Amino acid sequence: TATTTSTSISTRLQKLPPLSNIHTKYKPQAIQQAQKALTDYLHATRSLPFTYAEHIGKNSIFSLSNLIRKIDYSVSTFPRNFRRLLRYHPINEFEFFFESIGIDYNDVSGFLPSNKFFFSEDGTVLNAACALSGFGFPWNMLGKLYTEDTSIFSKSSAELTARLSRIKEYGFSNLSVVGLCLAFPKLLSGEDELGGDIEALFGDFERVFVEFGLGNCVEGNVDACYEVCRKIRVFYDLGCQKGKVGELMSRKKILFLECSEEVLVQKADYFCKFGIGKGEVGLLLLQSPEI
Repeated sequence: TATTTSTSISTRLQKLPPLSNIHTKYKPQAIQQAQKALTDYLHATRSLPFTYAEHIGKNSIFSLSNLIRKIDYSVSTFPRNFRRLLRYHPINEFEFFFESIGIDYNDVSGFLPSNKFFFSEDGTVLNAACALSGFGFPWNMLGKLYTEDTSIFSKSSAELTARLSRIKEYGFSNLSVVGLCLAFPKLLSGEDELGGDIEALFGDFERVFVEFGLGNCVEGNVDACYEVCRKIRVFYDLGCQKGKVGELMSRKKILFLECSEEVLVQKADYFCKFGIGKGEVGLLLLQSPEI
């Protein structure tokens, strides 16, 4: 609803650099108008599909605020003046894109390509993002993939779609594949066939999510699925062997549903201080999550 959108924008404005040229009363309205104008510009002028233009328009609020501050604000003229600004001062589309996929605005400059400003100059990353989003990846979580392995976004849409389809063939839903890939980006970046170490990971995941019903607890919730996958990764990072701990994990649903990843890491760090091997610490936490 309009009220929900306005409230959400008001909350996010607290994290923005100050928009000193706009009275607080009008900031939510100005943000909404600027988002719509940017979406229309990317779609109608820059020829992006509307859905993806809207994703960028709604999720690049820091970059957008920089444009808003360039305009002398007036309630009656702001929408027209903002559209004119876009028309005569084209934006760096990559800046808005990288912020929109969830990369911290302060880090965006480190990812911008040299001497390129428009997707028409190089649409590789946008095409990859569109393919991933079309499969079910939340647009504003794609940055988790990009910051961990940029090579994923150098692949063609066909390559990514084929890779995702092969993962699905192991019996996973789109939601499960999304959660797995966000937590383990190497699943998408690998050039090799799925097998060996990856199949062992799938075996553990299947036991945790399918055979023991944990998937029902996170059904339809990408964030919850991703969080569980991140917790599985904590144990692998501690040295627990893929394919060997799935059954033990599946018996400790409470560990994955109620204990945050941060708490798991803190517990692991605490016990490692006593000279206990990481692998042993991982097994200890799985066997006795209440400690």
